[in-house]
Amino acid sequence: TQSGVYYDVRLTKQAERTTYVVSFLGGYIEDFFTAENRGFTKYHRALATINHRLGQNFSVGGYTSYEKATSEPDIEDRIWTIGVNSSYRISRWLTVSMDVSHREDHSNESSREYSEYRALLRITVIPY
Repeated sequence: TQSGVYYDVRLTKQAERTTYVVSFLGGYIEDFFTAENRGFTKYHRALATINHRLGQNFSVGGYTSYEKATSEPDIEDRIWTIGVNSSYRISRWLTVSMDVSHREDHSNESSREYSEYRALLRITVIPY
């Protein structure tokens, strides 16, 4: 029963060893399967990422985002995230990466507020 505009704008700048990305997204989403479980939500989100290759097999990066989400009845969440990551390609078929982030939800309904710290170690194997 809701209608509206959806937008996804991405600006990318590629330098020799560094990539910069700024994104703006918005519209309506239906969310029942995440920690927020916000249902039908109108949102606006801005993201910025930077990734830099330190060598042929090693890269580091950082990212941040800010989101304003409005759901029924008159609930407004302001969610921000900041994080860093790194990736090391050990061989053609093996990569190890690490991501560390912090995320907070500031809501006008206190029971929906949260703060989380997350660390993710990922080992990727690509069989040949």
